[in-house]
Amino acid sequence: MKKLAVGLLLSILFLGACGSTSSTEDSRSYSESNSEVKDTNDEEKSEASIIVEKVLKEHYMIDNFEVNFTDDSFKVYRMPDDKNTETGEEYKNVYSAIGNFTYQDKIYNFDMVYSFTDKDSYKVLYFNTPLDEAKNTIDTPLESDK
Repeated sequence: MKKLAVGLLLSILFLGACGSTSSTEDSRSYSESNSEVKDTNDEEKSEASIIVEKVLKEHYMIDNFEVNFTDDSFKVYRMPDDKNTETGEEYKNVYSAIGNFTYQDKIYNFDMVYSFTDKDSYKVLYFNTPLDEAKNTIDTPLESDK
């Protein structure tokens, strides 16, 4: 009887593990509203890391930097929907990422807010780092800033 119970339990665990492999992309709804701050999973953190690196390379035009995505300083949260106060454009799938990176032997913090419109498109709404604040900060006027 014990062997049967153990076998049944292992079968259920195996089926549960197989069933939980679906991707965030498959289950994410890009038109769904969100009104609260939520924790993110590893896939969403990976997406954030790619966007941070792109902004530093393309917008700040720096190379040879290292973003620390593995320690506790790198945090990503799903944020409530937001709206551009100037244009009225609504943003869903809003995320906030904070962390730090090393460039020319100095450590800089960054703070980023971005929104996904679909699985392949995103818009950076805010990006700030003391590396070159005055010149390169991305700052979309948002209702949440009021």
